Order: sequence, then C-alpha cells, then structure tokens
Amino acid sequence: MPPGHLQKITVLLALKKLRRSGVGTLFFGVLPGLFLYLSIQDSFETAMKFFLFLFPHVFLFLSAKGMKDDIENGPLENVLFSEERFKDYLIYKSRASGFIGLVYVSAIFGLISILGITTRHFVWLYLPQFIIGCLAGIYYLYLGSFLSFSMKAGSHVLVLILAQVLIFVGILMTVAQRGSFLDYVEKGRFPDFISQLKFLAVVALFPNVIMIRKIWFYSLEIAFLLALVFIIQNQLIRRVEIRKS
Repeated sequence: MPPGHLQKITVLLALKKLRRSGVGTLFFGVLPGLFLYLSIQDSFETAMKFFLFLFPHVFLFLSAKGMKDDIENGPLENVLFSEERFKDYLIYKSRASGFIGLVYVSAIFGLISILGITTRHFVWLYLPQFIIGCLAGIYYLYLGSFLSFSMKAGSHVLVLILAQVLIFVGILMTVAQRGSFLDYVEKGRFPDFISQLKFLAVVALFPNVIMIRKIWFYSLEIAFLLALVFIIQNQLIRRVEIRKS
C-alpha cells in the first residue's frame, strides 16, 4: 500500500473514532457555543480570550484514544497493517489528529476573526496568540500520545487535567502573598532560580500559559519539549511488536 493511501486511511479512522467519542463530540460543540454565549453576555474580547486559552485542549482530547488500546486490543492485526505497516499507522495517527485539530480550530478562529473585524473589535495581537496556542496544542497531542503508551484510553487526559487543576489551585493560594508566583507570571520576570524552575515545570504541564504576551519567550521550551516527545514516541513505535491473538 502506498504511504499516501495509508495516511488517508489514518485520517478517516481518526474522524470515525472522533464521531464515536461522546466526550470529544461534546467538547468540540461546547467551544464555539461558549464563545457565542460569552460574546452575547459579556463582550467579544472576553469571548476571544476564553477561546484562545481553551482551544489547545482540543488537541489533548484528540489524543484520548490512546496507543495502548490500539496495540493491545487487536485492531492493528488487520491485513491493512501487515508487513509492519501498523508502525507507520501509529506514527500517522498523531499527525492525522493534529491535522484534524488544526483544521477545526483554524476554522473557528477564522469565523471569529471575521466577526471581530466586521464589528471592529478584532486586535491583530490575537493572531500570534493563536499561532502560539497551536504550538501548545500540538505539544498536548504528542504528550498525550506518549503518555497513552502506558495508560488506558482517556486516563492520561484525566491525569493531565487533574495536574493542571492542582497547579491552578496552588497558584491561587499564593495570590494573597506579597510577591506571589502569579505576580511573577504576569510580569514575565522571576527573581530567583527556584521560581524559574517552578515556572518551567508549570509550562511543561500547562502550556496554555505561554499565550500570555510577556512570556511568549517560553514557547521555545514547548518547541523543545515537543521535539523531544516526538523523537521518543517514534522510537517507542519502532520497537512495538504485535502478538497475534
């Protein structure tokens, strides 16, 4: 089978799994609905900020159908994946999910931007924020796929979200303190090496924060981690062996 055909099959399979996923379908429907609600109840600016902050999670949910389930539950034993084509499929799987995610969020951002431009509320700063958000989203996708090698479908998504909630609560607990961690984040400056390390850890688990203008520099960390996870994942896939049932 030519590589191009396998890539098309992978995209079709990814779309089919997405349609069958109740959580994924709900999330994909909630995002534009939330934007419209906030636009009507508050303002275009508030709605856009919420969209830019939340949309990278689309890619995390796209990684919910994990590698472990495909490897252990038999679908890779299909003749389509014979002669170790299943390894190419596993590699293309993340790319297909990334492609679907980029098309989806770009379509929504495009429609929102048209609305903002026609009503003269669009700010061109939103465009680089969106691009950086896409980088965070692709990182979510590959991080989720990497974690799914050792976790059942969806478990890694729950683990990451719980970690983010704990991080958020921890940051909020410092707000009342003078020179709180949140102050450092807002200013984009950290007074010591320990607080710098803490923020690097926050970025690794909660990459949405890099869309704050004063810390765009930390998108380089996400780019580095994305490349690292991408290389490790490909190496893991190349070592996968399917045991015939």
